[in-house]
Amino acid sequence: MACEPWFGVDGGSFEDGMRGNVAAIDCWIANAERRRAEGLVEPDLIDFGRLRDGYMRSHWSGEIYPPALEAAARMPRIEVASQVALHRWSIRFFHNPDEPPLTGEPCWELDEMQINFVRAATPDEESAPCLEGWGIAE
Repeated sequence: MACEPWFGVDGGSFEDGMRGNVAAIDCWIANAERRRAEGLVEPDLIDFGRLRDGYMRSHWSGEIYPPALEAAARMPRIEVASQVALHRWSIRFFHNPDEPPLTGEPCWELDEMQINFVRAATPDEESAPCLEGWGIAE
């Protein structure tokens, strides 16, 4: 993978990724994985980072990014739902600074891609009232 155009402080261009450049996101992910392998990321933040980066890639590519799905499986559903709702909102806000704040906590309005991540996550009591609205059967 040729990441040179996107190498910088973070190893990938955040702006290019937010604009949907999957190659830039792949470079961002490669740099993040390198930092994780070098022990530069707190262990309890690894899955959050993989979900964040992989959700962005999934959002723009239209395909679930398997490492993000694996990270979601190790997290409670309510956390995954909150994270993917926040990440989608962040992408919308990047393109439109007038984007209204998120509403509906904790039963966020999720699209099918986001629901796939929530479905893979660890069941918890906090998300139980939201499952029917998300189309998730226990």
